[in-house]
Amino acid sequence: MWIERGEGYFVTTASAAGLLTQIGSATYAVTKHAAVAFAEWLSVTYGDRGIRVSCLCPMGVETKLMRSGEDSGDPLGVAATRAVISAGDVLQPAEVADIVLDAVDRETFLILPHERVLTMYRQKSSDYDRWLRGMRRYQTTAGTRMTGGQQDFVLAERRGPVLVLTFNRPSKLNAWTDELEDRYFDLLDAAEDDPDVRSVVVTGPGRGFCAGADLTHLQAVGDATDLLDRRPRDVPLRLRKPLIGAVNGVAAGLGMVEALYCDVRFASPAARFTTAFAQRGLIAEYGISWLLPRLVGRSRAADLLLSSRMVDAEEALRIGLVDHLIVDGNVLAAAVSYAQQLARQCSPTSMAVIKQQLQTDADGTYADSVSRAEGLMFDIFRREDLVEGVQSHLDKRTPTFPSLPTRSSRVPVRHL
Repeated sequence: MWIERGEGYFVTTASAAGLLTQIGSATYAVTKHAAVAFAEWLSVTYGDRGIRVSCLCPMGVETKLMRSGEDSGDPLGVAATRAVISAGDVLQPAEVADIVLDAVDRETFLILPHERVLTMYRQKSSDYDRWLRGMRRYQTTAGTRMTGGQQDFVLAERRGPVLVLTFNRPSKLNAWTDELEDRYFDLLDAAEDDPDVRSVVVTGPGRGFCAGADLTHLQAVGDATDLLDRRPRDVPLRLRKPLIGAVNGVAAGLGMVEALYCDVRFASPAARFTTAFAQRGLIAEYGISWLLPRLVGRSRAADLLLSSRMVDAEEALRIGLVDHLIVDGNVLAAAVSYAQQLARQCSPTSMAVIKQQLQTDADGTYADSVSRAEGLMFDIFRREDLVEGVQSHLDKRTPTFPSLPTRSSRVPVRHL
């Protein structure tokens, strides 16, 4: 009928697996590749006869189908679901629908709601062997995550409304590995949507907070398709809840970056900081060239990045690398006490909005900040948090603020 009419539009959903592959499911990978191939064939064969074609290739979309593997009891199904969730942001169906309608209006063949898919696809085509090696590494990581084999790399402990996360490789000064990262980020994701967790504290046992990337693992970097098998390294910065660092020892390289991702940093007298990058033949990684000048000023940031010199706890306090130096007492206990105070006295919504303001306003003007704040004020006036904050103050009691809505809920989360 379309051919007779001289026009028609065919839209098919193939998933990013149709361009890449699917860990844990051969049938899914093969059928999605077939869907892409069929869409290509249709466009090539009938495109000049008025038949337009679009092929949708998303990664994670929040549907029952995507989550079904987690509860299936099938190890391959669990691995496949975890692989999708950990590879990038999970979008809501309505978001994807809007993207599809826009692409159809523009008659775009390949619809990619997740921009990273195109980068991954280009990596795959530019060096197929390297991409395969990276996928094998990712499969190993996903399998470890599936079986719980990485659970000891970061310990989790609840202390009332505070979640304490402890990097747990003390014999290696808690050096960073893919497995530690996966466990840490999984726990942060869980905390994000746990209404009973109001704030998070991160620390390390022994002599190190985190000594940076495990150098014994760096030799494999050339074989990794990093954008495919790793989540964005700044996951901690995206946490809507307060993230408090209890720096007990050395924080080097990536370990120092992780400390800077925290909203507030406590340090023991044993804490030490070094950027380390220049001494390893690296560059200022993971946004530290943006974060550090905003804490200590450009000149000091240049000093610390160029020299990679070690900064002790007292200097760190003096120049603004840390906010609290705990000379007498336990640094973790002090950080937890502070986090508990935030959890019990402060509105989760207010803190989430304030965190966003600090990031959004960092590069803007004072006038822009005031203007945005005025808009936010109108929104906050309609929330029950304000009513509870004022009433609890008048009643001289501890406030009972509502929890943040979960990211996957249907409750609008504005400005967060």
